[in-house]
Amino acid sequence: MKLKSTCLSALALAAVGTAAAQQPSVIVTIENTSPYNGSFLTPVWVGFHDGQFDTYDGGTLASSLPRPDSLAIERLAEDGNTGPITEDFSALQIDGVTGIPNIHVQDTNGVQGTIRSNGTVAPIGPSQIVSRLFEVSPVEGQSTYFSYASMIVPSNDAFSSNGNPRAHLIYDADGNFIGDPFYVLGSEVDDAGTEANDELPINTAFFGQTTPNTGAPGEGLISGPGGHPGLNSPIPGVNILGTSRFGDSDFEQANYNLARVKFTFLDKAAPVLFQGDLDTQFESPSPVVEGNPTGRSFFFLDDDGESLVYFAFANGLSGDLTAAHLHLAPLTQNGPVVVPLTTLFGRFAFGRIDASAVAGPLASGEDPLDNLIAEMSAGTAYINFHTAANPAGELRGQIHLSPR
Repeated sequence: MKLKSTCLSALALAAVGTAAAQQPSVIVTIENTSPYNGSFLTPVWVGFHDGQFDTYDGGTLASSLPRPDSLAIERLAEDGNTGPITEDFSALQIDGVTGIPNIHVQDTNGVQGTIRSNGTVAPIGPSQIVSRLFEVSPVEGQSTYFSYASMIVPSNDAFSSNGNPRAHLIYDADGNFIGDPFYVLGSEVDDAGTEANDELPINTAFFGQTTPNTGAPGEGLISGPGGHPGLNSPIPGVNILGTSRFGDSDFEQANYNLARVKFTFLDKAAPVLFQGDLDTQFESPSPVVEGNPTGRSFFFLDDDGESLVYFAFANGLSGDLTAAHLHLAPLTQNGPVVVPLTTLFGRFAFGRIDASAVAGPLASGEDPLDNLIAEMSAGTAYINFHTAANPAGELRGQIHLSPR
């Protein structure tokens, strides 16, 4: 007899504790929407603030913001280095009002971080999706805004960032979550003006440059917003567009979308359910199994976000389960194991996941479980059931955050 999903939900809920006070979080998901052989993004710096953290102004020196004589935009736009802008953001949270135009005090609830690729290549490539969870609470009587910055590679000093610090509202002054998604357009790419756009491999990040901060100096003024002149005309085997790997990286062409940024609100202390359908067709490649096995998976956030209780089952398997895992990859792609799951009675998986259980590329960072929750929310984690007949996987299902 097949078990009903409502009964399974009730069974798993019995293992989940009672929710406590609200613990708001915002998950930022960034998808590189460039075409195949298109542009890459360096790890993306993001910050949540009170609307006064200004990353840059077009027509000014790159060193004028976020602080006077700052190297933040130059280092980010030439090398993808988010260290200086991280330091500027932190400093402006505690320095107080400076009295200098365009330099403001940052509220004490400012939150920031760098969203990195979980793959072997540091830049975020076309079709890749990356996510990170940030604990961002609304501030009474104050709106909260989002800023980002990333280098576009390969290039000399092309970057994308919101020059308007209030362009992206996350919470309004009443504490309501807004978080509208948006696209980063190729026509919005900026030129830092700190390096000449010669596209020589020795001077061009992710094209042949081996040493940071190399290249002929530019005019020094930021051309933005959307002021980058574009990549040079292709010369086969010589410059960026003349190289097959980057043949579609002309971000100035019409309707070129570099990335999509999405926000997901998550209250760790409220009932939160992740779930997914399991099927052989989701395996890559798909095995041929008589009887068309299927299954379901459920993950419940517990302990105020400190653990996940999971329950999954399968019907019609070719044989007993030999293993079950959580993997990291979007649909149609295979990825590494990030959590081994406990199996029961040949067709069930049941247990609890805390930070210590998370392995692989998600194990690094301040909170591995938050990393996992972010990936599950983005749909880039999947459960895989293995059998003796299909050791690579017989049933698979992407995990998604269920709407409330």
